[in-house]
Amino acid sequence: MAAGDFSDLQLSLARLSGHASVSAFPPGDLALAQQCINEAYTQIFIPEDDTPRPRFAKKTFGFQYQAPVNVTLGLIQGSTAFTGYTPAAGTEGSKFQLGQKFFGYAGMDASNVYHLIEPWDGVTGQASAVFYHSSYSFDASMIELLEAPEVLGWGPLSPMSGRETDILYRSNYFDGFRPLPGYGYQRATSMVFGGQTYDSGQPMFYFINGETYIDTAPMVIRMEVRPLPGQITTGNVSCFFAPPVLSADADHPRLPADMANRIFLPILRARWAMTYKKYSGNNIKELVALGESAKKQLKGLSNNQRRRPITCMTSHT
Repeated sequence: MAAGDFSDLQLSLARLSGHASVSAFPPGDLALAQQCINEAYTQIFIPEDDTPRPRFAKKTFGFQYQAPVNVTLGLIQGSTAFTGYTPAAGTEGSKFQLGQKFFGYAGMDASNVYHLIEPWDGVTGQASAVFYHSSYSFDASMIELLEAPEVLGWGPLSPMSGRETDILYRSNYFDGFRPLPGYGYQRATSMVFGGQTYDSGQPMFYFINGETYIDTAPMVIRMEVRPLPGQITTGNVSCFFAPPVLSADADHPRLPADMANRIFLPILRARWAMTYKKYSGNNIKELVALGESAKKQLKGLSNNQRRRPITCMTSHT
């Protein structure tokens, strides 16, 4: 057992409750203590009020969209199931081009059957298709994308507000997604494509999709890009993430300057005193006050960079 690890935190709550060791906890009370620790830990990363999430809850990582591949699918008219190709994990939401139409990839169900989002409307049999890797699934712990994603060799992607905007852009803008960097769109006088086709090539836009396509699939957020990638596309992105559940004795809360005992423990004690109905101490108000003080200290550790750029406003007469 090390100071501030999961085992040590459980021992602190046991002693606060009048027990000499964790093993003295009744089984149900121990489970409650473990849950309370993880609730307090999550609250630090995802505050309950309007307090901004701390900067240490931010993670930057790389992503990669693969080049399109030519495949042959086995399809049944009126069904979403398909055979003949196994898309890579995490590509749900990507697009199959089948003739002049684009079908979304929904994922694999609990019976290991692969599905399209939309039912196949052609004849039953085999059909040639192009699979565009246009959707990237984040780890389930990622909860919010921050700054614009960067594509290596291109630069930042521009945001779109969602799937509806994607449809409208493909319907109402001349020549699809072909602006030069730094330039906007030229509005068309009529619907050129009707929203039924996609451009492919260099991705320039992104939007976040949190929709679920298969009921048994885990809930994740995905980053879809437009145009559909015409080649391998590599980049990086920053997200806020939820902390992992502490379960093993040696698990240690991830906090700045290793402040588990000095900052996290006062917050945890306050939560435990209010949660544990068997707590008989008469110092709950004092523990809550210490917990609030620790939260304020924690906010002070969230500003990793003291100096920031300053924009000077110059008045011209």
